[in-house]
Amino acid sequence: MIKNIIAIGLLIFALFLLAPTQGSGMTEKQIFEWVASELNIEKQYEMPKIQYVNKGKLQTLFKDYNKPAYNRWIKKHGKQKADEFMKYYLKEVIALFIPMSRNLYIGNFLEPCIIESIIAHELTHYYQHAKDGIINSNKHGAENKILYREMQAGNIEKKYMEIFCGKEGGKLKQ
Repeated sequence: MIKNIIAIGLLIFALFLLAPTQGSGMTEKQIFEWVASELNIEKQYEMPKIQYVNKGKLQTLFKDYNKPAYNRWIKKHGKQKADEFMKYYLKEVIALFIPMSRNLYIGNFLEPCIIESIIAHELTHYYQHAKDGIINSNKHGAENKILYREMQAGNIEKKYMEIFCGKEGGKLKQ
């Protein structure tokens, strides 16, 4: 009997340790509105569809969406280097916004508050696209625009983490 109680206690303790941290309790809609407020968006935009997917699905979506970039990498750096870039990105991808479908794909393997901060990051990209359109990567200055957008989304993500998750900004280590 005591062994069973100890075993159950250890199991509960292990589950507690493995359980993800709490989220902020904000809904997707509330995060959508918070990001709009942070970006000073006054126009009403329709909220994009948010889907939670596993790592494999995320990698497939990333690879499909980034075929043009992969082909540019091959031309610019050669196939071996392009494959290295793609391998790195596929390992690191935890979320993705696809402008053509207006869908956000978020890794379902992340902690709740991390998921929320990543949603804020990807919604920033959604608003950037809604306001300014897709950046033509062949045009002069495109890299700077892409970098600016990524920095802005990263700052929104960090701010969300600090305010709502009580953590310093930064992505979850995998």
